[in-house]
Amino acid sequence: MPLGAKYIETMHDHILVYAKNKESFKYHQLYTQNTYDSATQHWRNAEFPDGTIKKISVSDIGSSNHPKGTRYFRLISLNAPSFSENSVFPVEFRGKVYNPPYNGCWIVSKDKLELLIKQNRITTEGGSLVYKLYFDDFPFKKVTNLWADLATSYQKYYVVQTNSIVIEKCMAMVSDPGDLVMDITCGSGTTAFVGEQLGRRWITCDTSRVAITLAKQRLMTSIFDYYELAHPNEGVGSGFKYNRVSKTTLKSIANNEPPEDVILYDQPIADSKKIRITGPFTVEAVPAPVAKSFEDLEADTQMDADTSVSRSGETLRQDEWRNELLRAGVRAKGGKLIEFTRVEPLSGTRFLQAEAETKEANPKRVVVCFGPEHAPLEQRMVELALEEARTLKPKPEIILFCAFHFDSEAR
Repeated sequence: MPLGAKYIETMHDHILVYAKNKESFKYHQLYTQNTYDSATQHWRNAEFPDGTIKKISVSDIGSSNHPKGTRYFRLISLNAPSFSENSVFPVEFRGKVYNPPYNGCWIVSKDKLELLIKQNRITTEGGSLVYKLYFDDFPFKKVTNLWADLATSYQKYYVVQTNSIVIEKCMAMVSDPGDLVMDITCGSGTTAFVGEQLGRRWITCDTSRVAITLAKQRLMTSIFDYYELAHPNEGVGSGFKYNRVSKTTLKSIANNEPPEDVILYDQPIADSKKIRITGPFTVEAVPAPVAKSFEDLEADTQMDADTSVSRSGETLRQDEWRNELLRAGVRAKGGKLIEFTRVEPLSGTRFLQAEAETKEANPKRVVVCFGPEHAPLEQRMVELALEEARTLKPKPEIILFCAFHFDSEAR
């Protein structure tokens, strides 16, 4: 909820949709399922198994007092929006003759209207013939530009994280499996996460190493449903198998056609016997303009402890990092959360900056190596930290490397 608004508060967000060419714009209509609870005042008629019809209130729809097989319907006018001479004719219904209104006509031809009568789709309302649209003809409604069904509470990995349901809707609406999506404001990696979930290729970017690290960790510890492929031999690019529903319309009945087959593009069919993990991906970075020579790297390791780049004394940033470790813990490869009872500075070392203790019945000693703030953690730094850890008494059971970016050799 917005805070500090001076006038009318804005209670919604906008999603802007752009297309280079509207004619070639890919779009899949999405639907949400209607329930009896969401039925409007239009569904005020009940037809019982014996054929009797009764006016009911909205609260009575789906009532347990109604016999099994009761169908609910709303009334649709049979008057056409435009005039056609061929659709002006009298209709006999239940012993009475009905004509279209003055200067009006029926919405269908005579033979089609007679077919609707045979299919028990016509009744009367206010002296006119009307069409019965049953609730179960198509218990779905189109997703429009107002999305009021989004959950307001969800797990956040990042301060400004977007609700993943929003991204899922957007991705299902305008792309297919195998398509490429791009998000230049990565944050916690929700777009990449949803892309993996829905079988899309993805690219995401961010200027913050924290965001990239969070996104990478989120992807590496996530599992997804395995969706059945439309053509398994062709891979994910062939698309998924989706749930489908039948849509019975006045037109399909009048033309004696089978119901329309509607694809639910946001409901791919999952194989409950399989799960997926994130596919291969790379984390790229802007390369450093200057590379250190082997002589410079060797000289760095021979510096005194007071002047070493790796050990430049207690800093405010390291204090923040220790506090963050104590507050949030770290997520291991298998997704297990490691929490700490304490995280404190470690003195007398060059390449290890902190020590900690795990929060469990048998606490483990942990030592921490913090990487540079504005450069990747290099392989040499990892090796030196490991060597230094072997000299400590008592020996640590866990060595934790914390960095915004790891050099490829350091991994």
